[in-house]
Amino acid sequence: MRMKRVLLVALLHVLFDSRNLCLLGSVIRKDTTYNFELPSTWLEAREHCRSHSGDLALLTQQSDVDLLDPYIYLSWIGLYKAADGDWKWSDGKSYENACYKWLLGCEDNNGDCAAANSTEGCKHQSQDCDDKLFFYCSNVDSTITFVPMATTWENARNYCQQRHKDLVTLESGTTANDLSDDLFYIWTGLHRAQPGADWEWSIGRADYENWEEGNGPAEGDCVGLSNTENSMTNLDCNSTWPFYCYFDNLVLVKENKTWEEALEHCRAMDLVDPQRNDLISISGPLDHHTVWFRINKATTNEVWTGLRYLAHKWFWVDGTDVPYLNLPTCPDLGKHCGTVDRDNSTIPWIIRDCNEKRNFLCYKKY
Repeated sequence: MRMKRVLLVALLHVLFDSRNLCLLGSVIRKDTTYNFELPSTWLEAREHCRSHSGDLALLTQQSDVDLLDPYIYLSWIGLYKAADGDWKWSDGKSYENACYKWLLGCEDNNGDCAAANSTEGCKHQSQDCDDKLFFYCSNVDSTITFVPMATTWENARNYCQQRHKDLVTLESGTTANDLSDDLFYIWTGLHRAQPGADWEWSIGRADYENWEEGNGPAEGDCVGLSNTENSMTNLDCNSTWPFYCYFDNLVLVKENKTWEEALEHCRAMDLVDPQRNDLISISGPLDHHTVWFRINKATTNEVWTGLRYLAHKWFWVDGTDVPYLNLPTCPDLGKHCGTVDRDNSTIPWIIRDCNEKRNFLCYKKY
């Protein structure tokens, strides 16, 4: 009996760490970034997000969308650096007479062509002329037309000269209001393999949808949100738009391991500090909602979580409270570990034998 008690204490020491016992609330962290400086195709945008350990945006509910702020963007104007090193306007007018000024430190920031920042009033910044941005054309009646087609500065000038007058010259009297509130789209992770196929998210899954009025799953196999209404529109995947990257601290491991092997695997993901990673703890329905969306690509029907029964008590391995009712007070022998069902979101957990092998979900502590 004494030996059994020693082993139990040792196992509890492995599962718990004193730094974690005061941890309360959700351990899940989510963030979405808006990338407006270099509009990209859908595949280019996804590659960019993944190269920074994220993915194109996953939108699971309206509150995710409400947090987005898509009002900043860069657009070519007619200002460029001539061969003599002086900045000049495409239509030949003097730069010194313009109202617009450089953003602080941005005159020689990136290149020899200038772009206006939609939120900075009478200010602009230099960009590489081969970057692909939206642009503004001036018209013969002195109006300004916004063209949400990302292209190089030279192509933008040719477009304006052929269809309007020229790339815009920003003279005294031009305000930020003349260059804002224009419709464009921002890539999300929603796409389909071909017309008629099911829609799926680049990472995880979600049933959220808010299609733009008069638009739905017709032409176009990739989905963007409008900057004005945050409504969904399907677009040509090869068109170029700003994009949202999604980040969270969850890691789905598609290897089949026992519960204890899964715990060891998660904690070994950071060799310097094993306590920076752990099996996922689920603090309530919102966490379960997020976890269920993220495990859709698991190769087993259920996925291990950090729920464990030991010493006559259910607990999460990081020390957070177990909020759920109706857990068995005396579970069957061996069925002391908790899973989440990949295919049924209405079941918050399933109790399984800890020696069974399946995929599992880790999280990183920040």
